Amino acid sequence: MNVLYMSAKDLAESKYQRKGKWNTLETKYGTGSTLSFCGKLKSTQETRYGPRFTIEDPDRLTLTVGRFNENVKEDAKEIMNKFKEKKDIHLLLYANPYMKEKRLYMNVNQDNGVIEVSKETYERFHELRETVKEYLLNKKTQAKEKISEDEKTQTKEKISEDEKTQPKEKISDDKIIESIKNRDRGDGVSLKEIPGYLKDPDEMYERIVDIMESGRLYEPKPGLFKVIE
Repeated sequence: MNVLYMSAKDLAESKYQRKGKWNTLETKYGTGSTLSFCGKLKSTQETRYGPRFTIEDPDRLTLTVGRFNENVKEDAKEIMNKFKEKKDIHLLLYANPYMKEKRLYMNVNQDNGVIEVSKETYERFHELRETVKEYLLNKKTQAKEKISEDEKTQTKEKISEDEKTQPKEKISDDKIIESIKNRDRGDGVSLKEIPGYLKDPDEMYERIVDIMESGRLYEPKPGLFKVIE
């Protein structure tokens, strides 16, 4: 999924969607599961789910940090302590959307998901955000024109005849977790490195998300997965 650079105001023009097992946000310029915001920190609060930040960009947005990631939770707590003495703090955050009881929430659960930045960086972020938004609008239009049934057919033809005729052998959750752990060199493992992905990418996406929801994996960075020890 894409990372979308957004403002709090953009949320009003967006639509939450559950795509398979992915929580995504659809906007007029693209769809993403990771959303980037930049704003001035206005308030902090400790909750049972983790630190809660309210930023202003200039519209207000509230995000929960570190519900499933202790690293980013510790980063958030350091910022909370700093905010007690210094009120002029600007933050760059990478969040994931989540809908509960028809209310949209933003959760930050990635390593380096909350970063203190300068006011100049904040201003530059929103300048670039407008530029990127225009670029994505154009890209989305071009992508629709290029999609064809021939491209889909070519992708399917890459699967060998043997794979088509053989019954699917389901890989157990334990084997998936073991393969991720063995391949992880520190930053996490991409989906393409996981056995079984090339045979059925959609099924493997769903399997990985199911395992994440069970509390055995997490996503430190977009598209990378690590085992929770």
